[in-house]
Amino acid sequence: MIGLCTDSGARLPGLLVQRYDIEIVPLTLRLGDEEYLDGVDAHPAALGSVCPSTVAVAPPSPGQFALAYERLAERGVTEILSIHGGNGSGPLGPARLAAKHSPVPVRLVDPGTVGFGVGCATWAAAERLATGADLDAVIAALAALEIGSVALTPVNGGTDCAAAAIAREALSWRDTVRLNVAVGAVDASGEVVRDAVCHLLRQSPQVNDVVAFRIGPCEGAGLAPGSTGAYFFPA
Repeated sequence: MIGLCTDSGARLPGLLVQRYDIEIVPLTLRLGDEEYLDGVDAHPAALGSVCPSTVAVAPPSPGQFALAYERLAERGVTEILSIHGGNGSGPLGPARLAAKHSPVPVRLVDPGTVGFGVGCATWAAAERLATGADLDAVIAALAALEIGSVALTPVNGGTDCAAAAIAREALSWRDTVRLNVAVGAVDASGEVVRDAVCHLLRQSPQVNDVVAFRIGPCEGAGLAPGSTGAYFFPA
């Protein structure tokens, strides 16, 4: 059995974490003199009123990854696929150190993206593992995975217009394939548009599955309050 691990920077919603039994290693969020474990001590929603540029993000320690790999091994996995972004920096370095001492073999993959792009790669890997694909096949599929995205700052015209704009761009990305789509909001004020986008996409025959998430502080640093966005990839 193959276990799956990523870090909280992938922004995976609990729905996907529970569905595929994914191990999430928390980043550390630093706000002034205070430190919080992302998703443990502080949920992204709790930081909704905080300017993302004031939040410093630190990767997990090798010890945190070691504990995650041990938990997966205790659940009976014989191999672990650990997916982290950052082009060789960030969480990937500590994960590599921890992998050397893991009780079961660990394969590390950097999908070449960050934020929910990593979430998309993890989601895609989970779906393939659920169909019985072996580890080499899953890693090969991730190397070929295409991920599209669209961001939208608040616009005049109301929720329906904003939702339609995101949905239209997502659905025009690939005309001949069904898509998995994740729609995110940078703060609570963007959740109305996010939820409207999810509603529209669920009605489309092009869409296989839709999940909602909260955009993290790294991605959100360049976005205005109320912004929303979506990631999508072939199902």
